[in-house]
Amino acid sequence: MAQETTPQTDNSGEPMRLAQAGGGNGAASSAPDFRWWRPIWSGRAILAAVALGTLVPMGGPANAAAGRGCGAAAEAGLRQARAVLDAGRWIEVPSAFAAVRTADPACGPAHWRLSPSSLDRLVFAYLSAGADDNAAGIVALGRVVAPDAVQTSADAVALAAMPVRYALERDAWGEAAALPVSNARFPLAAMVTRFGRTIGAAIAGQQQQMDAELAALRRLSEQIGVEADGGAEAGNVLDAAAAWVTLAQGHAAEALAGMRRAADRDERRDGPRVLSPPLLPMRELLADMLFESGDAAAAVREYQAVLQRGPARLRTYWGAAQAAEIAGDSRK
Repeated sequence: MAQETTPQTDNSGEPMRLAQAGGGNGAASSAPDFRWWRPIWSGRAILAAVALGTLVPMGGPANAAAGRGCGAAAEAGLRQARAVLDAGRWIEVPSAFAAVRTADPACGPAHWRLSPSSLDRLVFAYLSAGADDNAAGIVALGRVVAPDAVQTSADAVALAAMPVRYALERDAWGEAAALPVSNARFPLAAMVTRFGRTIGAAIAGQQQQMDAELAALRRLSEQIGVEADGGAEAGNVLDAAAAWVTLAQGHAAEALAGMRRAADRDERRDGPRVLSPPLLPMRELLADMLFESGDAAAAVREYQAVLQRGPARLRTYWGAAQAAEIAGDSRK
């Protein structure tokens, strides 16, 4: 996981351990050994290149090819890339879109004709692979959409989710806490942004802000209602945010119990979701919290559960690697 330069403190002023090496406790003999991951970690972009091949950068003249469509080979590649994206074959997504740029370097993201929800899924796929620069290019596309042009809650949620994903997936807590809240016409979209701001403020130790953000989340959750589309997800988002605020206030046991309830409840839910894929898996947030609270061995088990249930994501592997290293130290 990428390091954030903003100092990370809890309300006592002590450095938080999230995204750092810290102490662990508990027996680690039953936890898988993810420590093999650490020697090959040289930064997210380098690891993305190793795992997926060199990804075509988003910037440069290729994105400025106004008044021109994509070539025939690139259009064929686009159809295949969109099919891979729609199918949720996340590991294949970055290389599929890189092939489009290889076929026609002028066929940039602005030519890909993706809906906001597809753009959001593309951000998820790039971040999962550690291709942060590529994800940043897609997030930038979302930022130029005028709020008045957004007509549906689903589009508003997707556009709000992209910068939140970009911050949280990289553990950029200060960046998450400073995200602007826009498009108040759609309360679920506002709640997505407030969730990122709450988590960022809690982990960065910004107590006054995290309290205000949590209060705003509660108001939005009440406005949405349990029975509305996205109401159950809104309730779970609120519970997870409240758990992190509780941890920052120094009540670890209560926070862990609340986060575990949110993770268990989230995994029991069936049917379509407004946030798909999730901003961060609830169980991964539980693993992060266990690591932050000093139970590295339990954190490894929860990270492993995330990997078993969903697509392999770089952040999950890195969290497991850090926790496994600390859990291994506790056996010496």
